Amino acid sequence: MYVVFDLETTGLDSNCCDIIEFSYIAFDEYTNQPVRAETLYYYYPNMRWSEEAYAIHQIPLEFLKTQADKFQENVIKMFAILNRGKVCGHNAAKFDCVFATNWLQRMGMPRLKYDRIEDTMTMFKSITKTSRISLAKLRTRLGI
Repeated sequence: MYVVFDLETTGLDSNCCDIIEFSYIAFDEYTNQPVRAETLYYYYPNMRWSEEAYAIHQIPLEFLKTQADKFQENVIKMFAILNRGKVCGHNAAKFDCVFATNWLQRMGMPRLKYDRIEDTMTMFKSITKTSRISLAKLRTRLGI
């Protein structure tokens, strides 16, 4: 199985900011067919909140509060999906995987062990000639 995933966070510092959304699609690695997809939300009392991050992700705090009763269940699900998995994402190696690993440890989970990380930002570095490019700009650059 491999997993394509994305995070929404309350900021960029993986040592103190929080994950508020984890979306993923899990694929069968032999057939490349999707086998599961889900979006999980996270809220706990006194979590960090940033209006600057909200301006980007547009997920209201009031909505997240309605998800508080699923917090521990969703933390465990996220850990199970990512641990020892093959993962793929845009900027996954330098941001998403690092952030997920640090945050899950702060939430009491063991350290994640990824089997493999594929990073679309890194994959296309030779084409874009830059170390950072948004997925939207990459799509335009590739004419897709």
